[in-house]
Parts: sequence; structure tokens; C-alpha cells
Amino acid sequence: MTRTFAAAAAGLLLATAAAAQEADWADPAAIRASGHAAEPLPAGLLAAYEMRDTEAVDHLGRFLATSPTDVVARRTAMSTLAVVHLRNGAYAEAATLLEAALADFAPGSAERRGVEQTLAVARALVGAPPQTRAPLTPGSVVYTRDPAGLPRVPLTINGQVREYVFDTGANLSVVTETQARELGLEMLGETAGVGSITQEVAPAHVGVARTLTIGDLQFHDVVFLVMPDASLSFANGAYVIPGILGFPVISRLERVTVADGRVAWAPSAGPAADRDLFVSGLTPRVYGHVAGGPPVPFALDTGANRTSLRPVALEARPDLAGGAVARTRTVGSAGGTQQVEGRRLPSLTLRFDAVEVTLSGVDVAEESSGGDVHGRLGQDVLARGYVIDFPGGDFALMSGSESPQ
Repeated sequence: MTRTFAAAAAGLLLATAAAAQEADWADPAAIRASGHAAEPLPAGLLAAYEMRDTEAVDHLGRFLATSPTDVVARRTAMSTLAVVHLRNGAYAEAATLLEAALADFAPGSAERRGVEQTLAVARALVGAPPQTRAPLTPGSVVYTRDPAGLPRVPLTINGQVREYVFDTGANLSVVTETQARELGLEMLGETAGVGSITQEVAPAHVGVARTLTIGDLQFHDVVFLVMPDASLSFANGAYVIPGILGFPVISRLERVTVADGRVAWAPSAGPAADRDLFVSGLTPRVYGHVAGGPPVPFALDTGANRTSLRPVALEARPDLAGGAVARTRTVGSAGGTQQVEGRRLPSLTLRFDAVEVTLSGVDVAEESSGGDVHGRLGQDVLARGYVIDFPGGDFALMSGSESPQ
């Protein structure tokens, strides 16, 4: 039995991708190739994937103003627009759209639960100021690796110094209840159940840090999910995550380079010529080649210590299953640990641009918040160093190698 850690527990089970799949809207490349990319709904979805949020609001707003009768199209537009508002701090607008979208999802469905969970967070934040950032100038900090091999970065939150996991896979930043009290976070609203990769609902509250500084760069009004201490304690307390720096802050660092023991940031280099990074709601995903095949999407998860596949990857490529053996692994994320039954591939080759990586012992198993991705890209690949340009839509893996411990 093996143990895998994925700090990304703030994974809100957003319904956007699940709804979009029904109309082949989950793949940005398919939208571009459809011949309809100039129409309001596809244009709005594509803009949302590419973080062109002002355009997404315009296109999706115009589509919804036509009072569409197609249920799938309507709920896809509403849930996508809600998440665009959420990631820009327009919490009341997000809550209104999610409330309207609920009626279009079947009672008891995973998609409806995702909307309900996201709505709980949006409602708690209504009236809170949006997150803001000081003007972006290049900077960097030294990071360390914890016992699970996850990167931790130094932060100053409400004047107190902390080291938290640097986690692109966390839809929101996370702290334990003890940390929230020590940091003096402003607590908002009622308990909001959120999803993680190990369970569909984990208890949480919502809190706001008035200031958060990384290096010399300051953010204001940063949202945190506040979870019970036990939710971020593993192996009988031998491994504890006090906090997680998540996507809403990391993405605003624009162009992030992680290499040679440092996390550095700088303004975006502009749109990539061949975009291979998109954002689905609050989850970045990158496209890579599996065993020489066509590009497929992976969740980009710097808070996972191992790369893994989902069964959909083997459905698309049954030839990969040769030599796979049944395997039980313990997966830890915020919300606790879970025994996961799946399979283990003896080896797997991935390629991102011109950089090829061969992994041994790659697990294949389903997860609660999988969406439409084929797998989760973790530190066994990312430890060699990488560049993420969020506004530019560019992901580049370095050819070097650094042990993740």
C-alpha cells in the first residue's frame, strides 16, 4: 500500500466542467475548432478558460440576456459566469447566478452538490471586499520541501510569519482553525461544506486575511477556507499541514517560475503562441502527451506529491493498461485520508513541449473532484522546475531535475 498526499483540498466541486461536457464545451481546443467560437456562449466559455474575464462576463451576459431555453447551455453559462465573478471578488453576483442555476441541476446529482457547495462559499462572502494586489513587480522567495515533498513558501499574514504549502490545485487558500485564530482572520458566514479529492464534502468555514505578503508583494482581503485541525493532520499527527496558499493568490503572481529552490514571479510575457494552459473555474489544467498520444488535460497540482491518472485516461488509451496491477493506496488531502482502490502502471512516459519524463509506478484511480481531466500532474514531474504564465496560457517544464524528497 502506498501513501499519496494532495494538499488540494479546497477543491470546490464546481459544476461548470461537468455541465459543459454534455455539449463538448469542456475542451477549449474543441471550442476553437467548432466554427462557433465567435458566438456568445462559446466565446464566453473560451474567454473564461483563458482568464480573459472581462470578455467572459460580456459574452456570457449577452447570451443569458437572450433567455436561453436549452437547459444545458443555460446552466453552463450561469455556472461559468458565476465562477468568473467568484475569482474576481464579485461575490454577490456569483451567489445570484448560482442560486438561479440550481434549478437546472438534478436533485442529488454530483453537479448540483458542486453548485450548492460553491454557493455556500459565495453567500458567506457577500459583502466582503474583493481580493486586491499591489502593482506587480518581479520578486522571489526561497521555498522548502516538507516531509511529503510538497513545496512550502514563506508568507506574512496579518503581520505574522508562516510557511504554507504552495498549491495550484487548491481552489482557495486553506488554514486550520488553530491557524485562523492565531492569525486573527475575520470569520464569515456559516459552515460551508466543500469537496476534496478524497471526499465529496469536508466541513469548512470561510475567513478573510486583511493582508498577505509574499516576498515584497502584498495582497489584501485574501479568502481562506478554515478547516478543522484534524482535516489537515495525517499519519496520526506525524505530518501536519497548517495552511495552503491556493490558486486565487498564485494566479495573480502572473508568470511563476519554480526552480533552483526559489519561487519567482514577474508580469506575464503575453499570450502564448500555442496555448497549453487553461483555467477551468478555479483549477489550472495543462495539456501533455501520454505515451506518444495526442495532448490530453491534466490538473496542474503543485500540492500533489505524485502524478496520477484517472480511469478516463485508460478508456482513451487501453494500450496503456498492459502490466497494470491492482493496488490500494492511501490518499491524503484536506478533509482526511481515504483508501482508494485502483491500478498501478509499471511505467508511463509524459511529454510537455519537448521535455519528456518517464515515471515508474503510476496509480490509476477515480477521485471525487476529477472533472474531465485525464490525471493530476504532481511533484514527481514538477520537481525538475517549471514556468506557469497564467494570463499568457503557457506552461513549460524544465529539463533539469530536483529531488522532491
